[in-house]
Parts: sequence; C-alpha cells; structure tokens
Amino acid sequence: MRTAYFVSESITNDKGEFVPCIATENKSGYNLTDWSWGKDFGVAQQCAIDKNTRLGITQEDADRIVLSSMKPLIRQQSRRAARQDFAERAIYGDQQEEQDSFDREAGNL
Repeated sequence: MRTAYFVSESITNDKGEFVPCIATENKSGYNLTDWSWGKDFGVAQQCAIDKNTRLGITQEDADRIVLSSMKPLIRQQSRRAARQDFAERAIYGDQQEEQDSFDREAGNL
C-alpha cells in the first residue's frame, strides 16, 4: 500500500504550525506526525510535495491516495443512511411510502 503526506489548513498544533498527515491508500482516515512544517501553509504544502516526490509519489498520486482514504468513510456513511431508511420503512411501512409519493407529487422531494 502506498502512503502520501499532506497538510490541511485545519490541522495545526498548539503553536499554530501545520502538522503533516499521512494517508494510506484505500485505508479510512489518516495518521498525524509528531512534527510540524511551520506556520506558512504554502511552505507546508511544498514540504509535503517534496516528501512525496522523494518517496516516488507524484502530486496526482498523492491526491488519489488522500481521496482513497476518504472513500471508506463515505461508503460507511452511505450504508448507515441506507440502514436508517430501511428501519424507518420497517417502522412506518406503507405510510412513509405514501408520504414520499405525496411529497414527490407536490414537488417537495
């Protein structure tokens, strides 16, 4: 599995310095490092690019790796929504389907 370094404007330490993150391809989430790349976001981004380049990871690869680390979370949220929809239909049965049909006809869905 490939990994990529990235920084986020919302992930800083108590000094306001950007903390590098490591995403693993197709694994949900990311890991924080125990160091920082300063307070300038542009510099921190360049540090991530340089680190990835030394590891043989292009910026396009890094973007794909980071995005792939978000997919399992998105799928999990989708499954959770589907389970809730199933549970609501089990509880409310045809009443919910009739309400949905009415809402569709009224242009509310």
